Amino acid sequence: MFFKVATKDCLKDFISNFVKYIKTYEDIFTVSIGISKPYKDIKSIRRLYDEAYLAILFSNRDIIYYNSLDTIKLLYPLKDDDGIQQYYSKTIKKLEEYDEINGTNLLETLEVFFKYNFKKTLVANKLFIHVETLRYRLNRIEEITGYSVEETEGLFALQMGLKIRRLLKIK
Repeated sequence: MFFKVATKDCLKDFISNFVKYIKTYEDIFTVSIGISKPYKDIKSIRRLYDEAYLAILFSNRDIIYYNSLDTIKLLYPLKDDDGIQQYYSKTIKKLEEYDEINGTNLLETLEVFFKYNFKKTLVANKLFIHVETLRYRLNRIEEITGYSVEETEGLFALQMGLKIRRLLKIK
């Protein structure tokens, strides 16, 4: 859907009311709203669409503004670059392949680990596993990728790999 609004406040009011209305149907609908930068005319519709679509890809069933996607805005123009593909292959693709071959869910474990800010007890609860099982999985992730979730460089590399994975799925 595309809407033209007079001010940012009008947009915020509209979105707030729209979300309240949709929440009455949350047993039927899942809602994610991606909001592009404002543009002055319809000639920018392709950019509007691309930005809103990109925002929604990085939403967790909520409202997300394109302008809040700092790292993604940097990476998006590079999505077709060979270096980005190599980075993905070096990090997350290894986990995808391992999961597919072995019937495991290390990639899901990593995504939930990031989603809940590295809180191991909470992550284990969300995955319905024991904390020791989570530790084992995180160690396997390190063995497979070479990146540790106990080090900032490893966390950064894996998180960027996950973001790149989403970008590559856009194609």
